[in-house]
Amino acid sequence: MSWMQVEEYLQRDDRAVLPIGSTEQHAYLSLATDNILAERVAVEGAEPLGVPVFPVVNYGITPYFRAYPGTVSLSIATFLAVLRDILDGLAAQRIPPRADRQRPRRQRAGAAARRRVDGVASGTPGQVSTTGGTRRARSPR
Repeated sequence: MSWMQVEEYLQRDDRAVLPIGSTEQHAYLSLATDNILAERVAVEGAEPLGVPVFPVVNYGITPYFRAYPGTVSLSIATFLAVLRDILDGLAAQRIPPRADRQRPRRQRAGAAARRRVDGVASGTPGQVSTTGGTRRARSPR
């Protein structure tokens, strides 16, 4: 999408999808596997709704795969700072405010999502919980 298409879209709706991937080993598959899959799922889910999909955030928190060449892992603080900057930038562009009643509810939902992102900062390296569980690294063989 061009910036003009986004501007026109924001006159009707304020939803968007930001896929999040990572650059890490996948045996014989590409280091970009998570990025490819994140984009594919986002596009297929958003397309029927006409919701724009922004480019994939290509790097994530993957310290458990650092032993594999090509894996790139961000610290939790850096990852959260990148997400905050992206989300804040997108939120600032949702002007002019819509006159309907959906806007305040979505703003509250955005604040709740921001609190959830901020709450991830309590995790420790080597442990990442995306569904309430813990994933631990296995040593490369």
